[in-house]
Amino acid sequence: MSLKFVVDSVDGLSTETAALYTKNADGKFYLEVEGVVPKAKLDEFRDTNVRVLKELEKFKDVDLTKYQEMLDLSKKAAEKKLIEAGDVDKIVEARIGEMRTTYTADLAKLTNDNKVAQHQLEALLIDSAVREAAMKSGVQPTAVDDVLLRAKSVFQLKDGVSIPLDTSGKTIYGKDGVSPMTVADWTAGLKKTAPHLFQGSQGGGAQGPGKLNSEATAKLSASQKITMGLDSL
Repeated sequence: MSLKFVVDSVDGLSTETAALYTKNADGKFYLEVEGVVPKAKLDEFRDTNVRVLKELEKFKDVDLTKYQEMLDLSKKAAEKKLIEAGDVDKIVEARIGEMRTTYTADLAKLTNDNKVAQHQLEALLIDSAVREAAMKSGVQPTAVDDVLLRAKSVFQLKDGVSIPLDTSGKTIYGKDGVSPMTVADWTAGLKKTAPHLFQGSQGGGAQGPGKLNSEATAKLSASQKITMGLDSL
């Protein structure tokens, strides 16, 4: 069965399939697929690039160094006139305005960089916790990436702790009904909703956690072997 990239609701979908969707700000649910963007966004991005390239074409023969030198000379000439006219306050005001503009731009960049770094840190910490829980729960090496993808639509980092959220953004609590469900409990719960992800779920030929036969080991990538604590073969 093919999956739609955007759906209005996850109602009617299986638990496994619904876990692959994330609710967006527009109220719709988007399939978590790396490298995929809506066609409308892609068209907007392409049109913007074309427009920017046309604007840049106007300045292809401009020497930026000489242009900056001309701006500096013009600025000094304007300041000289103000000094001669006794309007020093205007010079001070103009320079403060420039400093404020630079500060605002630098602050915005720093804030954005911090958000990006925070997002990367959250992803790293959550991925690490999920990988560890997957190993302990007996998830098949080839299914670890699947578990990670499911976890991305459930867990968010709050105050350094991974918190599971449902599709409406409400906290999912553990068995005690008080504490948020842990990554380990969530991963273990997949044995009921997605048993095919675990070792031993494919008949008598399957091995227990950490005991893969040579044929299964040979199919693993280097990163999967490292994830499951195996030596590279």
